Amino acid sequence: RKQGSKMSVALVVSALSLVLPSGTSTMAVVQLAVSQRPSATLQSEQPAVFPRSSMLVADSLDDLAAEQQAKDAALAAKKRAFQKAQAEKQAKEQAEYEANLKRVEETKARAEEAKAIQAAKVAAAAEARAAKDAAKGMAQASGKGDSSKSEKYAVQTVNARAERIAARKAAGEEAPTFFGIGQ
Repeated sequence: RKQGSKMSVALVVSALSLVLPSGTSTMAVVQLAVSQRPSATLQSEQPAVFPRSSMLVADSLDDLAAEQQAKDAALAAKKRAFQKAQAEKQAKEQAEYEANLKRVEETKARAEEAKAIQAAKVAAAAEARAAKDAAKGMAQASGKGDSSKSEKYAVQTVNARAERIAARKAAGEEAPTFFGIGQ
């Protein structure tokens, strides 16, 4: 290849020497031809040895896009897991709330039932007491002769105040007043 490129340079130099006026040096033309030729070969070989910056940027952008997609997917998975956990937690709390509400209602129903039973017992006891009192009153009314025996042995008290009031009324006096109040 190097021989072919030297020959092409020589042909270019000879062609240019015919076209160019004699005042210009052939050395400058040779330098020009030589500098143009290697730069063309370097450009074709450059991507293999030293990649262009635009290729590096594109590759790094592709790598970054892939990394970002992986991060986004991981974040979305975490978000879905968190939402699922929140939904499960909320469902559990709702179930506990409903169970507590049911338990409170059952407790209230039992308390109402106990109150009703207690009220029935109190009513039955009051009824029994009333029947007992009525039976006792009947027994006292029918057995007055027996009550004299209990009066005979009972302690008799003297009410001095009642005696004074009775004596005053018998004498025709008025009841005392407190500064004119009490009449």
